[in-house]
Amino acid sequence: MALVATLAVGCHREPTTIRKPDDRDVSVRAPGAAVRASTVQLALGRYHACALASDGSVRCVGRNDYGQLGDGTVEDRSRAVRVRGLGDAVEVAVGDYHSCVRRIDRTVSCWGYNATGQLGDGSRVDRGAPWPVAGLEMIEELALGAHHSCARTSEGIVWCWGYAGDGEVGDGGTLDRPRPARARLEGARRIVAGSYHTCALLGGDEVRCWGSNMAGQLGDGTMTNRAEPVRVRGLRRVHDVALGFAHSCAKGDEGTMRCWGANFQAQLGDGTRDAQTEATPVPGLRDVRSMALGFAHTCALTLKGRVRCWGDVRAPLDHELVGVSNVAAAGATTCWSTTTGASRCDGWDFYERLLVP
Repeated sequence: MALVATLAVGCHREPTTIRKPDDRDVSVRAPGAAVRASTVQLALGRYHACALASDGSVRCVGRNDYGQLGDGTVEDRSRAVRVRGLGDAVEVAVGDYHSCVRRIDRTVSCWGYNATGQLGDGSRVDRGAPWPVAGLEMIEELALGAHHSCARTSEGIVWCWGYAGDGEVGDGGTLDRPRPARARLEGARRIVAGSYHTCALLGGDEVRCWGSNMAGQLGDGTMTNRAEPVRVRGLRRVHDVALGFAHSCAKGDEGTMRCWGANFQAQLGDGTRDAQTEATPVPGLRDVRSMALGFAHTCALTLKGRVRCWGDVRAPLDHELVGVSNVAAAGATTCWSTTTGASRCDGWDFYERLLVP
């Protein structure tokens, strides 16, 4: 059950900082002022979370069994610790027990668990600090699943590595890949990962998915795993896509949503608990700005700053939230930030430790 979700913190709000009591302020020199580094992105995983700061550093918190916090140890942390050797990160992503960053030079470095080659360095050796992914350059976006990793280049090529038992790498094979392998599609303009499946939004508003399909989360009308990308049925004019553990959703014209896959907790929002193998409309939604999917729940942020969630939702998210600017989900946890700069997580408390205003 690995879910990776990203919460981007807008620059128009008051800075969100991550500090331990013994930390010194991280400042950027400017004429007449010192500006403390603020959180610009949060990535939520199964048992750990990482935050990217505006100065290019990354801090992580939670379990550290395999060095996934990147501080050079395997000690669990209840307070955020700084990842070693990072000052040029522009994106962070996390899986079940591994983490990766995209750096300013558009290369990728990863750390943590590496039993299936998910760090992409050609080995199966765990790493307690960032280690370069072999041969990747011109990377624009990352997406991490439970035990696999993917990256999209500026030319729309998708590379994946790590666990491939269900076809997660997308190159037609089911053997683990300790080095990046090219997925069989071109023209990707966005990639996202669930636990054991991955989807790409193509330039023609087409969505293709690959990997595990145990609940129909690939949306091709079957429950057959796919080692190559297949087209999601029932979609048109797609603007964004988001994945959960075993369900998927897409945003269409006028802010509508369609979802497919697992539905055991009514996470598809179609009024049933039946799995759907093709994209199915979520009734009553026409102004969705962004989506966030957890293990068995789904949230939609509207253009008016309201959050609507359904499925296995913990209080108070079974009620409508207002004034929200960003939302993210992973596992049974949902995090959000408001237009006033306040941030909060409903779920595991260590996520909230990365969102202290």
